[in-house]
Amino acid sequence: MAPSRDAAPKLGELAVRGDLDCQTGPTEDSSRVVMNPGVDRLHIDQAQAEAIQKSLQIGRGEPAVVRAVVSIGRDGKARLKGLIVGDKRFELGWY
Repeated sequence: MAPSRDAAPKLGELAVRGDLDCQTGPTEDSSRVVMNPGVDRLHIDQAQAEAIQKSLQIGRGEPAVVRAVVSIGRDGKARLKGLIVGDKRFELGWY
């Protein structure tokens, strides 16, 4: 995490505006670092929403594995282009 926008490019080729949060769990193995790349909305149609919901329910009892597919603009903002839920990829065609 860079202390300023000007310092960010010195840490790597790609800089994303967002924040990090350390979440401490009951054991050392359950603690984690969560990155928020600043994506605050998701616009999808009803059929996609239902398909994502169904994919999330497949592994009940276990945490769902969801990955974001993002594009980073020159302004450093992340824009959500899709989701990967388990082994299924959902494209956000409106983007």
